[in-house]
This record gives sequence, C-alpha cells and structure tokens, in this order.
Amino acid sequence: MPKLTVTLPSWGRENLTKRMLNCICMQTFSDFEIFFLGDNCQAFDKILKSADFMYFQKVLGNRLNFFNFKDRDGTSSQAINYSMQKGSGDWFLFLSNDDMILNNHFENYVTISENKQTDICLFNSFVDYGNGILKTRTAKVELEKCGHSELCVSKKTYKNAPLHSRNYGHDFEFLINCINMGFSYSLANNNPTYIVNSDLTRERSWG
Repeated sequence: MPKLTVTLPSWGRENLTKRMLNCICMQTFSDFEIFFLGDNCQAFDKILKSADFMYFQKVLGNRLNFFNFKDRDGTSSQAINYSMQKGSGDWFLFLSNDDMILNNHFENYVTISENKQTDICLFNSFVDYGNGILKTRTAKVELEKCGHSELCVSKKTYKNAPLHSRNYGHDFEFLINCINMGFSYSLANNNPTYIVNSDLTRERSWG
C-alpha cells in the first residue's frame, strides 16, 4: 500500500495542468499513488494524447491512475470523492491543476503529518500574485467563514468522513465537517511548498 494518495482533478487549463503533473514527476518522495481525473472536458483528452503525457506515464508508471468522467460536475468534488473511495494511502492530498508544488512537497507533508499525530494537518502556502511576488498564507481555522486550506488527511479520516460536497468552498467546509465529527487537527507551521495561483475568485472565497 502506498504511503500517500494524491488527487488531481482537471477541467481545463491544459498547460497549467501539465505544469502540475511535471511538478509531481519531480517529487523527492516516491511512495504515492495519484488519481488524475477529468471532468468530461476536451482539454483532458488532449493532455492524454500529448507527448508530455507519455513522459508522465513513463516516470510515474503504475502509480498513475487516470480517466475522464462521462458526467460533468463543474467542481473537483467528483474526482475527490472517487479518489477517497479508491485510494489506499495512509495520507490523502488535494491538488489543484492550476497551482504548483516544490520538489519536496509530498515528503514535507507526509513527514510533518506523521510527526503531528493528528487526523488532519493544515499547511501554510505561498500565493503567487505574479511578477515574482509570493506572499505566505498562514493556515488557520475560522469556523464562521469559508476559505481554501492545504490539507493532509489521514486514512482514518478520509475513509470515514462525509463525501466531499459540490457546494464545499474548496476544502474548507470538508475540514469543518471533519472537525465537527470529532476528528483532530493541527497546524503544520511549515515553510510553504505549495504555490497557489491567485485570482479574484479565490481571493473573494478566502474572505
């Protein structure tokens, strides 16, 4: 069984998705499985037929699971739920196809999460505002408002928590539901290894 299950939903953004897949191929930590899943989008099929994807398949081998859903959901929820049901890793990571991760991202998240010994670990991240401007976004839990959180979730949690709702604001409401069910959480207080691609929609969702 792999140490880590990773889900990467894709509903377009072909070049950015390839960039994230390349980041995954460059990881220093190799004990993972990844579910790369399309939301019935043409861009996903184009990626699968590209020379770049042949390279991703060669590097990742049988760790890479991929297909394009027949029904369009319009959110990442369908892919996340599928990955939670099919995944077997001790830990679970959400990735967004338009973001980036540093080469030690998987290793960093697994090591810190295991040391914290909680069900869910929340991580600091960078926000990319363009022109080389990166700002740190500190992980926090505020029960009264929705936002986006970088999470590493234990197997006990992702196998027993409610399924990810299409109404969730990214991962935050999933986190709150888990906390309300009694799952424990901690703050990683880490040096960021996840780089969020900023846009106005996401900034509004953070509050």
